[in-house]
Amino acid sequence: MGITATSGITFGNGISITSPAPVRTLSQTGSVSSFAYTTTIPSSGVSAGDVAVILAQYRIDAATADYTPVGWTKIGTALQPSGSSLVRINSYYKILAAGDVGASVQTSPVVSDGALTWSGSQTWIWRPSTAISTVTVNNLNGSGSQSAISYTITTNGISGPLIALGHASSQTGVAGQWLSWTGLSATQTFSRDAVLSDDPARGAYTLVNGGSTAGANITASISDLGSQELQTFYLTFS
Repeated sequence: MGITATSGITFGNGISITSPAPVRTLSQTGSVSSFAYTTTIPSSGVSAGDVAVILAQYRIDAATADYTPVGWTKIGTALQPSGSSLVRINSYYKILAAGDVGASVQTSPVVSDGALTWSGSQTWIWRPSTAISTVTVNNLNGSGSQSAISYTITTNGISGPLIALGHASSQTGVAGQWLSWTGLSATQTFSRDAVLSDDPARGAYTLVNGGSTAGANITASISDLGSQELQTFYLTFS
C-alpha cells in the first residue's frame, strides 16, 4: 500500500510519504529601455540567477552586420529585406552571474545615432523562485518583409512558467504604430521611437506562471508600413 502526502519519509511498513516538487514561479525584477548600442543591467533589485532577455533593434549601413553580446545566447534575428541601410532586430538571453549585476552590455555593433543609423534595446529580467539551469527557446519565428507580418506563438495548453515575447521595428514606420498582441493579454509592453519619430520599435511579453496553463495562443502582427521586421518566441525553464 502506498500513501502520498507532503513530506519525505519512508516507513518500515512500506508506506511512503513523498513531497511534491515545488511550483516554480517568476517575478520581474528589472526593466531597462536604451536608445544606444549598450545597455546596463540594474545594480538594484537584480541578482545572480535572475533570467534576462534583451530585445535589440538597430539600423546600420552594412546589411550583414549581425551581433551577439559576449557571454549571452542569441535567440534569433530578423533583417529588413532590402535597402542601403537596413534595420535588424535581435534577441538574446542569459542566466545572470554575479558579475553581470550593474554591468554594461553591448547589444549591437557600434552605431552612432544619425539620420540613417541608430540602435536601441529593451531588457526584461525575472527572478525564479527556484534555481534555473536551462532556458529553452520554443516556436521561434522571425523575418523582414515589405508586407504585413503575423506569427502565432503556440502557447495554448503549455504549463507555466513560460514567457512569450515579441518585438518589431520598421524603417518607414510612424510614431504611435503598435505591435498587435492578441490571444493572451500582454504582461508588459515597450514603445520607443527613433530619429525624427521614424524607425519605431515595439514589443511585448506575456508571463504564464508556474501552477497555471496558457489558455490560448498569442497572435503577434505588424501592419504593412513599407518595410518591417517581426520576431516572436516563448521561453520555458528547467
